[in-house]
Amino acid sequence: MMEPSKAAMKAALRVLTALSERQEPEQADVDELHWYAPAERARPLDELVCDAIQLALKDREQSRQAVKATLRQRTLTMTPMERLVLENAYRRQEYGEVCARLKRLGMALQNAAAADGPEIDGEGIVHLLHEHARLKKALLADQEVLKAQRAR
Repeated sequence: MMEPSKAAMKAALRVLTALSERQEPEQADVDELHWYAPAERARPLDELVCDAIQLALKDREQSRQAVKATLRQRTLTMTPMERLVLENAYRRQEYGEVCARLKRLGMALQNAAAADGPEIDGEGIVHLLHEHARLKKALLADQEVLKAQRAR
């Protein structure tokens, strides 16, 4: 079952599309919008669509905030080992991204050397290399702690 805010957004899009093409929107879509964003007074269809979209955006933001609060609470109640495993997963992802950037940089350096192109910014290269070394060091430290924990 689709969440109500998403269903309302899809109905609003279909109604707006019909209106922009000067066609009559499907009654089911109009009913969906009336159900999702009821009003005490009759209003033009374009206002109904706008009200439904605004309400859906507000509802979706509230849902995101609730999820963030739940994740924050879950993180606060994690054991140190659970926190380390989570941080390690983020570091592995970040490490993979840095490795991919270094590979692209290596290819760019090879292409630049082959084409005798413009100079490459050394500061950016040094920053990437430092970031790579920092992440590798952190990942190795994580592995040692995780191995020691598993050995217990």
